[in-house]
Amino acid sequence: MEVPLAVLADSANVSQEGKLNILGAFNRISGVTVPATHPHMTLVFTLEADIAETGRTHKVNIRCMDEDGGKLLEINGDVHVQQASSTVRINQVMNIQNLVFPSFGRYSFVILVNNELKKRVPLEFAAAKADS
Repeated sequence: MEVPLAVLADSANVSQEGKLNILGAFNRISGVTVPATHPHMTLVFTLEADIAETGRTHKVNIRCMDEDGGKLLEINGDVHVQQASSTVRINQVMNIQNLVFPSFGRYSFVILVNNELKKRVPLEFAAAKADS
């Protein structure tokens, strides 16, 4: 199983027709002080299974990690891919509320499928200048 698309955004949804709509993709946020709570972000990714991977359940693990490998967030789940005669694409939209960043620096969201790293989405949390 592969992850051909992964991005952080302000919002996203999947239409009734299966179209993935992404609004406000980003890889950098800022704050004045730390620790800081980011009120809302959306992790959007697409899982792609080939024919041999259909008809099974796959373990998906999402982690937000700091530069030193410390975990800020971990989400575990299973995705069942229906039996198919061709490649299957599954769009995932994960809303993340009130994620606390303990310090300024580089972070990343890692996506593992069946305990194998498939994608890393970088995120920089930078110091913003305080209003004077």
